Amino acid sequence: MEELMEALRNGSVRLHELDMRLGSKEATRVRRRFLEQATGTDLSALDVDLPYDQIVGRNCENTIGAVSVPVGVAGPLPSRARTSGGRSTSPWPQRRERW
Repeated sequence: MEELMEALRNGSVRLHELDMRLGSKEATRVRRRFLEQATGTDLSALDVDLPYDQIVGRNCENTIGAVSVPVGVAGPLPSRARTSGGRSTSPWPQRRERW
């Protein structure tokens, strides 16, 4: 593992190449560890068990994990769309001042 970290540090291996070498789940873990070491930042909160093999190449590149985003609903909102009858609701990510 340390040889791989050194290869990432010196640029002989690039982050996006890890998926082909290790598989998506392990590549995600290695990228996260590499970035933790490079930045001195704890990224353990991103360690979520997802089907990374189904995500990589479709929804996200160079995955390092995932986060949960609270979503609420706003509305009814005025709308010009004829199908909404002039009012509709919409999902919105929620922002909290304190977690």
